[in-house]
Amino acid sequence: MRRARIWIIGMALTPLAFAAFSAGALFVMNEAANTSLATYVAAWWMFVLIFGAALLAPCMALSIVGATSLGRWPRGGRAIAATGLILTSAVALLFSSSCVIDSLSEQPDPNDLRWLAQLPIHGAALFTAPFLMLVAGNMHAMRALWATRRPAE
Repeated sequence: MRRARIWIIGMALTPLAFAAFSAGALFVMNEAANTSLATYVAAWWMFVLIFGAALLAPCMALSIVGATSLGRWPRGGRAIAATGLILTSAVALLFSSSCVIDSLSEQPDPNDLRWLAQLPIHGAALFTAPFLMLVAGNMHAMRALWATRRPAE
């Protein structure tokens, strides 16, 4: 159970670490006055993580509550942690699909005001990579969660 608890808490805190990394990357790239694809991708990351925090925060809380209750309430802790991990994966896939759909749509009107630049398809692939790695990590945490032996009750 200890290994599963560590994986679940680690995967629950991954979006916070990713937000801190992307904020730092965006700060460094903007200070260099760099208007490259990496700056646009980092801006997409920050935009999605700031406004998506309303979706990610409850999922992260569910995962952490489930992981901390594994010792004293194994079945309920597993169910709560699994729900948090599944919802976090669903939110990450939602973020990824929104960027891919935006990059595959037709080119916007040049006079249209947008908050973010439209990414080309390789920029969308770069944007989705960390979110897909989050989903893969959540799948591994789920495997660790359900592969552990249940204590006799």
